[in-house]
Amino acid sequence: MVIDYIPYNGEIKRLAKSSIIKLNNCGGLRLFSFGDYLPEMDGDIYAAIKDAQEVGLQLKAITKQVDFIPKFYRYMRVINVSVDSLGEGVDHETAQNLRRSYPNVLIRAVIMKDSDLEDLAWADIFNFNHVHNQYKYYSPKQIKEYAKKFPNKVCCETGRCETCSIKCGLV
Repeated sequence: MVIDYIPYNGEIKRLAKSSIIKLNNCGGLRLFSFGDYLPEMDGDIYAAIKDAQEVGLQLKAITKQVDFIPKFYRYMRVINVSVDSLGEGVDHETAQNLRRSYPNVLIRAVIMKDSDLEDLAWADIFNFNHVHNQYKYYSPKQIKEYAKKFPNKVCCETGRCETCSIKCGLV
């Protein structure tokens, strides 16, 4: 069965203080980790924002949906706009305009092949393909090496948000 939407039911207010601290140490709770923004989510997102503010939980988002940004940027610690060289991410010019227009928007480039490093060098964050698919697989060892070449720019260097040094940026 495919589930395309799970409504927000106050889960944030039920988090233990230790979980809130742990999530904030990861740069905040990430919205859209297994999907992306849809306008019909607005009510749930506003409810989650309200609850997050009440308990002191930071929020962050990684998205390809540019409509999310003007509505919600005020409430996010950081928003990463996802770009790639495959034409599946945000248009590059649009992404650069969003970065200029909003103080907490950064550009996250998905690196699917070595030439992306040059073609997408203007991005703020590199996220190397770390799953086995039809694109180049970057091993944990390779990602660590790239993190040395591009300090403060490589996401998933350690494979865990808790130990990541950039925490989606703006730390």
